[in-house]
Amino acid sequence: HRAFAKNHPDIARKILTVPRYAIVDSSFAGLSDLARHHVSLEKYLHWRGWNIDQILSGFETTDSNTAQSAIGLLSHPLTFPLTLAHHSNIFVRKSLFSSNETGPQSNDLGDRKVTRLCCVGARAECTLPDVYWREFLVMSSAMIRARSSDAETNYDADAIESSEPLEWILDFVGPEVPRQIRTKTISKFDDIEDCEGQQIRQQQQQRPQLLMNYHASFLHEVILQFLKSAPQAENRTEQIRQFWDGFVLFNPGLGHP
Repeated sequence: HRAFAKNHPDIARKILTVPRYAIVDSSFAGLSDLARHHVSLEKYLHWRGWNIDQILSGFETTDSNTAQSAIGLLSHPLTFPLTLAHHSNIFVRKSLFSSNETGPQSNDLGDRKVTRLCCVGARAECTLPDVYWREFLVMSSAMIRARSSDAETNYDADAIESSEPLEWILDFVGPEVPRQIRTKTISKFDDIEDCEGQQIRQQQQQRPQLLMNYHASFLHEVILQFLKSAPQAENRTEQIRQFWDGFVLFNPGLGHP
């Protein structure tokens, strides 16, 4: 795929340009339907407006091998956010649907529902441009709603709208996390600038957002720092366990000292 980008730099730039996100009204339900049936990357790209065939035809290149190479190129920056989004309902189930749950694990900050994840051993995923991490917010909303209405779950489908996380916190932890990156928050609607977008921004407090923190340290060092700043608890192990709703290991470190 690197060879494809090197040989076709203009096509690569066009392929890697993320379509603007608009209010997905009539087509949002369509993605939820796809999510129930293991949505493929190709179907997701089509739903989001990445018209690969049209882009290639503009460069008079339409053979199937080139199309597959283009999709492969695009899969590199989308692998991390879309993989995490595909499993997002698992973390929501843990943080929002535990019966009679109180304390840090429920992760309520005021009236905002928060799900907090720790990405252990973070490397390339923490340097992705924001526009690609925004796709996590787009797809996770569809996945959560699709799974919540699945007949095999015990969720209240009518309550999922209000129970969906309004904020995700993703802590990137690892010695290879660049020290110069600062905490940032992104929203699904950051790239909307028209009049409709102004109305959306006024409602952003009710829309999912992603807060990303960066820790250029080992996990045990981050935990020790957390314990120093956290109020003393009777069960420190449980306090640590409840700080995050889940752990993500994109790079488990096998064969990588």
